[in-house]
Amino acid sequence: MGQDEVTFSIVIPVYNVEQYIEECLESVVSQRNAELEIIIVDDGSTDHSSQICIQYMTLNSNVKYIKQQNAGLGAARNTGLSQAHGEYIIFLDSDDYWNENSIIKISNVIKNFPCLDIVYFDSDVIYDNNEIKNNKDYDLRMYYRKDKIELRIYQGVDFFNETYPKCFNVSACMAVYRRKFLIEHGIVFSENILYEDNLFSLQTVLRANYVKYLPEKIYVRRYRSASIMTSKIDQESVRSTARIFHLTMNYSENDKEHYEEIVFRKINDFCLQLAYTFWQRCSICKENNTGIQHLKESVYVRVYELLNKKRKENLRLEEWMILILLGQYLKDDASMNHFTRYILQKEKIDSIDTYIFKCKNGYCTMVEDKIWKIFSSYRNKKVGIYGKGNHSKQLLHTLRYLNIMPINSFIIDSNEESGIQKFDGLSVLNVKDVPEDTDMVIISSFLYEHEMYHTALKYLSKRIKVEKIYKNEIREICWEWLNDVRGEKD
Repeated sequence: MGQDEVTFSIVIPVYNVEQYIEECLESVVSQRNAELEIIIVDDGSTDHSSQICIQYMTLNSNVKYIKQQNAGLGAARNTGLSQAHGEYIIFLDSDDYWNENSIIKISNVIKNFPCLDIVYFDSDVIYDNNEIKNNKDYDLRMYYRKDKIELRIYQGVDFFNETYPKCFNVSACMAVYRRKFLIEHGIVFSENILYEDNLFSLQTVLRANYVKYLPEKIYVRRYRSASIMTSKIDQESVRSTARIFHLTMNYSENDKEHYEEIVFRKINDFCLQLAYTFWQRCSICKENNTGIQHLKESVYVRVYELLNKKRKENLRLEEWMILILLGQYLKDDASMNHFTRYILQKEKIDSIDTYIFKCKNGYCTMVEDKIWKIFSSYRNKKVGIYGKGNHSKQLLHTLRYLNIMPINSFIIDSNEESGIQKFDGLSVLNVKDVPEDTDMVIISSFLYEHEMYHTALKYLSKRIKVEKIYKNEIREICWEWLNDVRGEKD
């Protein structure tokens, strides 16, 4: 096979995975496609991984084996990318593998839509042992996104806007990239760092002209005890998270003029969530030294000063949220007392508890203003609240607290039979049975808002107004904070 005949270059970094590498390589070489180039980058393995890889290279003419000194996953992927000749690049971690006929499914999409820079796909998830915490709700949301993403061609920015944060997965292994696209934009992985997928995945989706989602489980993601994502939180983990936060924040600040407001809000939130992850890891990591102290202060200061530049009344819900979380972490972090004093002086208050409550109060004022604007003109109308979970329960509590509960209200569910159950004192109707004289239906779910909205449009009378409580909001409302503030005010 000549270099010009290569359609896909499969880049597989390998480091001490003798238990898994054979299953990984076998899943690739057994794919029914003659246009594969398989590039194994051995990142300094000290176990039997090297011998297994060399054996596969000997038996398969399309397997290329590269040995390098240990430099980390990002550097190994970059080595593979630099040696690739395929029109498209796919990254595969050596402790994971592919399902059967994966390349055929990807090839069909590429052939039908040759304009694509990226094709995103889904994954099965397996757990290596019972010691690893199982998170099925997260797995279903982030690894199998069928019915959550439309099957159309998106511009990359639009795809990010629609999928983040509900089902945007940062794994570089759950996508196919046009190699020329990566080269033209100079996109590579950060090196000497963990969690390099975060910045890479953000850069690629924002730069891509055209992307598409393939609702197929191509990949098999393995959770194992010794992997980067499940291993213990230590200094390296903390340092990497801080560096990724700063690199991603630098990237977003340099590019902010290119995006409309809602997209930039989501990019900004992406960065702030990395800060939140950093604080979580700091609270878990038992190790502490001057370097870690410096990193903590650099992240604390950058988040606070970034948001302190804005007038408080102009903060978004997700920005209030990160300030509250910042306060909560500072409250438990005695090593940062000097920075806590700095905040208290700037805010002109006397305690971190006062600061947290002040931020919660600002957050709750925004939430209640939002709910007031939606419901205040419907107090004497017939209103259906679509959803039978905690969001609906807390929404009803808020409507009663604000004294704007619609006089004729009911709950809507997709599956329940009408008139059998009650929810918080209200009748429950199936979405197919909503009366035509209903004035408004409000979608109260966050995660399933998209599906519920389209179901409502399918079954409801066209004269009924359909609203989303989370319209243009990035994060779920923290109803607990509303209850905290109301309790203190009472």
